[in-house]
Amino acid sequence: MPLDPGTTLGPYQLIAKIGEGGMGEVYRATDTRLGRTVAVKLLSHHFSPTPDLKQRFQREARAIATLNHPHICVLHDVGHANGTDYLVMEYVEGETLAARLATLRRHASGSGRQGLAFEDMMRYAVEIADALDAAHRHHIVHRDLKPANVMLTKSGVKLLDFGLAKLREPQASTDPDLTPTESVALTGPHTVLGTLQYMAPEQLQGRDVDARADIFAFGAVVYEMATGAKAFDGQSRTSIATAILESHPPAVSTRQQLAPAAFDRAIRKCLEKDPDERWQTARDLASELRWIAAEGKAAAPAPVIKRTRRAVAALALGVAALVMGGLAWWSLLRPAVVPPQDSVQFTIPLPPGEVFPIGPGLPSILAISPDGQQIVYAARRSGGDQLYLRRRRDLAPIPLAGTEGAIGPFFSPDGQWIGFASGGALKKMQVGGGAPQVIARAPNLQGASWGPGDTIVYAPEWRDVLFTVPAKGGEPRKLSVLNAQAQEVAHEAPYVLPDGKTVLMVVMTGQGDSGFSGQHVEVFEIATGRRKSLVEGRNPYYLESGHLVFARRDAVFVAPFDLSRLELTGPPVQMLDKVRTDPNDTLFAVSRGGTLVHVSSESNVDRGLARVNRQGQSRAFSAHRGSFQHPRISPDATRVAVWDGPPSELWIYDVAPGTRTR
Repeated sequence: MPLDPGTTLGPYQLIAKIGEGGMGEVYRATDTRLGRTVAVKLLSHHFSPTPDLKQRFQREARAIATLNHPHICVLHDVGHANGTDYLVMEYVEGETLAARLATLRRHASGSGRQGLAFEDMMRYAVEIADALDAAHRHHIVHRDLKPANVMLTKSGVKLLDFGLAKLREPQASTDPDLTPTESVALTGPHTVLGTLQYMAPEQLQGRDVDARADIFAFGAVVYEMATGAKAFDGQSRTSIATAILESHPPAVSTRQQLAPAAFDRAIRKCLEKDPDERWQTARDLASELRWIAAEGKAAAPAPVIKRTRRAVAALALGVAALVMGGLAWWSLLRPAVVPPQDSVQFTIPLPPGEVFPIGPGLPSILAISPDGQQIVYAARRSGGDQLYLRRRRDLAPIPLAGTEGAIGPFFSPDGQWIGFASGGALKKMQVGGGAPQVIARAPNLQGASWGPGDTIVYAPEWRDVLFTVPAKGGEPRKLSVLNAQAQEVAHEAPYVLPDGKTVLMVVMTGQGDSGFSGQHVEVFEIATGRRKSLVEGRNPYYLESGHLVFARRDAVFVAPFDLSRLELTGPPVQMLDKVRTDPNDTLFAVSRGGTLVHVSSESNVDRGLARVNRQGQSRAFSAHRGSFQHPRISPDATRVAVWDGPPSELWIYDVAPGTRTR
């Protein structure tokens, strides 16, 4: 039963009951030592005789105590008094998201809007995602994210009630600076905890869950913020559970007119039934939402976007194929500039035994000539990697002799030369054949572009900057400089603009030796060294129609670009997704006129893992298929570590049962 005002628990004097959490009442109280108002959460006497619930209550304190984030409610203290266990937390003034949404629904008849304003919704969504990222990095899964556990305050959201949190066992680490976290099972292996309408399918089925269950719940919460309607609803628990397991809610844009297509895609990816198909980290999700908030709020009207997406959908042809097609959607975006044109699509299947040499640390494997009539790409067979030329008028690709081991192909402005790197050197060769000519040193090329002045701008290796060199060869000259204060680690993927004086480049940011955490397209003035950030993304191209094309992970976007002012003049619009990616690049290329060639995300994925004995007999030990690379066997031969992507993931397979762990 509720405690009376004035009751003391240690140094805390209760003032009034303000709510109930997952396992007990919550009171506003005064910390008599420090004279501050706090929230005291105590375990209900109804539950206190239950050892496992009491243990969960104690574990909650240990879980929250590891978190220090502006959008997570702070834990001040934990104690036991008068036979009662309690937590002392930051007292947060405001209203819950559930209360705000209920108010909007009550007044919907007047305004017609049941969800939050788009700008408010995006701000809250990013803050919640940031809070989840902080929790997940401490191996804590909330498992009960819902509007009632999100407090809206003057300073932003506060994520409440980790009463159902579960500490996840981290992977073993040899890093002496990493302290192992105790693994604690807070529930039985088949116990269902949480709130039904926000449960992930695996949580609903009583299976073990990880951080991706929170991402599913996040998608349901943000969907409700945007539309005012629950993502999954029904007349009974059974109908709600069926909806979660089997159906998808209507697109957000059908209810929230300001929502761009990219937002629809981001939320739908949160709500995928298979955890492997969702966003894999809250950090990636937060980054996507920040971009949408900054760039996508004023996207083109929904009917135009839908027409665009239908036009693009026809391009995603084939498995293990390169796809080329004219971009007819330019007439939809800027009809006064580009006349309508018919779309032409065709597939280039690889011969049996060939695959694309795609992997981390390598530049893009393909390029298209400026006139869109030729493509060059790298393929791998038993004899090694080699470049192949495919002319639009030809029936078959032509292997290019002398390009063994080549990476990062690119064309000259007139389409008569092909540049590439092999053997640690930047090289060129004529399209019609002939011996390759060495231009400059390039130990691990990270992209190159041939400018109109017969000079080449290139990134010679990983964690380096841009250089320029005459196409005939000579002494390279450094162009760009890393900004250490901005945590820049590399400049790569250059694209020389038509004036020959400015270059689009990708700026990679990160910390230490942990790789990179951000990619932005910037414009760089060669003469002055001045730079201007344009948009988050990678692999930029400029079209003569006045557009910038770039990628973000597996999606390709287009935005109007003013070449004289060197700035975007409108928001990006997504025109293609499911493009093959690796950690550095999205595998597509665009000609000056808008002909696009890309590798489908379905390419190169049909591989399995098998055991082969000394007699040459093989046997598959897992049913999983993927774009597996770089397998490594454990010393006791019981496990195999293998890289798979996209997305870039490392898996460990147990050989005997054939099970796997990310």
